[in-house]
Amino acid sequence: MVDGPAGARSVSCLHGSVGGHGVSLEFSRVPAVAGLADLPERGLDDGSLSRTLAAVGRVADSGEAHIAVAGLDADEAGILHRSPGESFLRVAQVFRGADGDVVEQVTSLLDPSRFQLHVRTGRGAQL
Repeated sequence: MVDGPAGARSVSCLHGSVGGHGVSLEFSRVPAVAGLADLPERGLDDGSLSRTLAAVGRVADSGEAHIAVAGLDADEAGILHRSPGESFLRVAQVFRGADGDVVEQVTSLLDPSRFQLHVRTGRGAQL
């Protein structure tokens, strides 16, 4: 958990490894609103961003995702132990509360040989 740009908090997670290569990388940003502004100091509730958001009443009511195949940049490739330019699924999502305010912005990089996407929208639904 680190301070993000202009009033946001950021979380980065590397998930899974096969043969020494990362299979997914996720970057989450949440607004630095009441109950979340001190996240860099206190950390996540039980290590979970979802639990932390729910504990302060930040629940996604709707979401939107843009999905594309894109080459990894040098930094992403370094974290994943992959080659720059290697094709990954890039999923950019924005989740909003019932009031329309942003609850969370997530960018996920997924190894296309290991992932498939099932999309469901509506109250609390996430990819």
